[in-house]
Parts: sequence; C-alpha cells; structure tokens
Amino acid sequence: MTLSGELDLTSAGQLTRAVAGACKGDADELVVDVGGLTFIDSTGLRALLNGKELCEASDRAFSLAPDEQKVLPQVRRLLEVTGLLSRLPFRADGTSGGDRGV
Repeated sequence: MTLSGELDLTSAGQLTRAVAGACKGDADELVVDVGGLTFIDSTGLRALLNGKELCEASDRAFSLAPDEQKVLPQVRRLLEVTGLLSRLPFRADGTSGGDRGV
C-alpha cells in the first residue's frame, strides 16, 4: 500500500478503511510505503498505529517502507519525537513489495 502527500484528518480514515480491507484478504503481510508522505498529523499517526493493531489482530505482519533513513526528514523526525519510530516496524530491505496507492 503506497501513501503520498499528506496523511492527516482528511485522509486518515481512508487509510484505516484500506488497511481493514487488506486485513480481510488473504495476504500474510501488509507493507505501507510512507516514502511519498510529505506531512503527517496526529490523526495520521493514529491511523498508522491503528493499521498495525488491525494487522496484529488478524495475525498479519505489518511494516512500513522504505527504510526509515529514506523517508523525508520531517516525517522521520515526527516519528522519532513521538516515539513511534521504535514502535512501528520498518522493512529491513526498504522495499514496499506492492503498488496499491491510497
């Protein structure tokens, strides 16, 4: 699942619905590519955490891509200062593994 632009109050619900739908599918893993995000607000952060929780509840792996060093500095910094950089797993290989846009 590839995100771009801003993940905020206007788009967070769309991400939550997309993740819920993906968790009902037969994939074992959901990778959310945040490399195209230019901004995240608190609602967007909550949507990412909700996505992780939805996947865990459905026995699916959840991770972010690309590698944390490759996301925009402002996005990485927000994840870092909120403590979410250590709570949200990034793919070791840095690839998203998919191309479904949200």
